[in-house]
Amino acid sequence: LDRWTGQKAKADLTKQSVGSFIGCPVQIQKGTGAIFLAEGVETALSLKETGLKGDIYATLCEESNYAK
Repeated sequence: LDRWTGQKAKADLTKQSVGSFIGCPVQIQKGTGAIFLAEGVETALSLKETGLKGDIYATLCEESNYAK
């Protein structure tokens, strides 16, 4: 995240997930609006600390659990 705006930081390459997250997410915050998926609990808690209003989920799956 951009430290000044709280928006996604500009980067040449962003991480992307491929596959299904069915059965893997843990809800960190119930909100309204956008849904945010974070890779791991620490990242999800960091998103929550920024004051985002949407649902925040930590994904706990390993790549082997993703649908191919």
